[in-house]
Amino acid sequence: MSDQHRQFEEAVAIRGITGNLATRLAIASVVFPLAFALMCVDAAAQERKTKTKQAPVDRSLRTKDDWEIKITYYESVKGMEAEVVVLLHHEGGNRFIWQGDDGFAERLRKEGYAVISVDLRKHGESRLAAVASARNRSNGSGVRLTKDDYIRMVTLDLAAVKQFIYDEHQRQNLNMRKTAVVAPEMSTALAINFAWNDWMTPPFPDAPSIESRTPRGQDVRALILLSPEDKPPIRPALKDLRNPAWGVSVLICYGRNDKRDNGVSAKIQRELLRIPENKERVYLLDYDLPLRGTALLRKKIAIEDHMLEFLRQHLKALPDEWRDRKSRLQ
Repeated sequence: MSDQHRQFEEAVAIRGITGNLATRLAIASVVFPLAFALMCVDAAAQERKTKTKQAPVDRSLRTKDDWEIKITYYESVKGMEAEVVVLLHHEGGNRFIWQGDDGFAERLRKEGYAVISVDLRKHGESRLAAVASARNRSNGSGVRLTKDDYIRMVTLDLAAVKQFIYDEHQRQNLNMRKTAVVAPEMSTALAINFAWNDWMTPPFPDAPSIESRTPRGQDVRALILLSPEDKPPIRPALKDLRNPAWGVSVLICYGRNDKRDNGVSAKIQRELLRIPENKERVYLLDYDLPLRGTALLRKKIAIEDHMLEFLRQHLKALPDEWRDRKSRLQ
């Protein structure tokens, strides 16, 4: 087991997890004083960094099939050093589940992340740009989603989000090379396929060797899946996601007494762990609750602390520095 993997498991144990770690390690009491001191130092440092608060801003992104995708953007004070976290929602939900003064988006901002919460098509405030009917302003209640909708959420909606991230990267407001996606329920399949598309995108042919070419992808480095759903689009992408060369870290969280889970979370973990090297970057946390998806975001079970610790270990700690992503051919 790597030091990084052990540090995450120790930190999760210290934060009072109510379920079990997949690896079932026992944590010695000697780690508590040191870890608590480090947490205090880290919190103080982050508070100093974020005194100049950036107010969240609502933006509209246009997809190629003329949907207006609404996002809320929390710009980071870290500029080009800022890691990126994209927050999705469950079916029938919207981006506001993450917001508020004590919401997870605000906690991420205080940690220095650039944060983007998204309303996918037919949800929240996202609607066809050319149509102003109440039907297309629906918050998702009673909206029928088709197979094509799921595909377009990945290939068009999240592609528009990726373009927004690229534009902010080029303005040196964030580092797109360190991107994570947090996805509950329905959107877990979207996040996995989005990561697949990202890693399958070849670099620009603007240099002799692949290593020196300007990348167009390979930016999604971490996924947090809350009560994942085993939808058909997930399977081929999940098979490729376990490629150790990609190195995408995955945290799966679910309610142990959630009857709808029906073993899906453990199944996804097993699929990723078919490659032994992945055990250093794949985690399964279960909580002794019947709750599902964003309903798990309860302060008493510290799931937000666990997610933040995972991002510190597997996104913030990455060594990749900002680099210009404009092709030499342009």
